[in-house]
Amino acid sequence: MLDNLAIDPTERTDLADGEPEKRAELLALLDAHQADRKPALYPSMVGGVTKIDTSLAGPYEPGDECVIWSNSGWGFSAIADLGDN
Repeated sequence: MLDNLAIDPTERTDLADGEPEKRAELLALLDAHQADRKPALYPSMVGGVTKIDTSLAGPYEPGDECVIWSNSGWGFSAIADLGDN
């Protein structure tokens, strides 16, 4: 997701499709960072589902977007919509 926080501070509009060069540039920087990082000192001990783009204070609702979070690697493995679960 590519956002312009100056005009969209709540990150509601994904600009990635309209900015393919910027998206490619940022992905290349992220890939370079990942390639240069050292392995984790300790194995992942925490993993779970957390809501994104909404407050964590309220309960999970159908349709909430979530990420499966781990403290290893990229930090996330998938973005999911809870749907009716």
